[in-house]
Amino acid sequence: MDSLVRLAEEREPDVIVCVDFSLFNAHFAKVIKSRVRRRLGAFNNWNPKLVKYVSPQVWASREGRAWKMARDFDLLLSIFPFEKEWFARRIPRFQVEFVGHPMMDRYSEINCNRAAAEKENALVALLPGSRKSELQRIFL
Repeated sequence: MDSLVRLAEEREPDVIVCVDFSLFNAHFAKVIKSRVRRRLGAFNNWNPKLVKYVSPQVWASREGRAWKMARDFDLLLSIFPFEKEWFARRIPRFQVEFVGHPMMDRYSEINCNRAAAEKENALVALLPGSRKSELQRIFL
């Protein structure tokens, strides 16, 4: 964390894109915003835009996290089309843009709707996640 914060302060990027890893990135964004406020007081104009790529599933549980994201980030890039509207209803000032899902875009020929599920040879993708604990819980 300290190394990334130092690197950001040294390079002063215009935009910082935080990918997934919600707990770490939320803390990182909070630290950057705090440092920026301090530096602005010292007549420095570095004020990067903080972008979050991939929202945690706040629409499924713990909706309060949505407000924290809106506080810590300037833009949320969502991978599910319904998320933009979900956030707009709850936090209209929070900018959310749907950018697509990397797996669904890769396999766009797969039509994930009722008609596809009713076919005799329906194709099902099992995407359990990447954490070892998730894999063990699902497959053992």
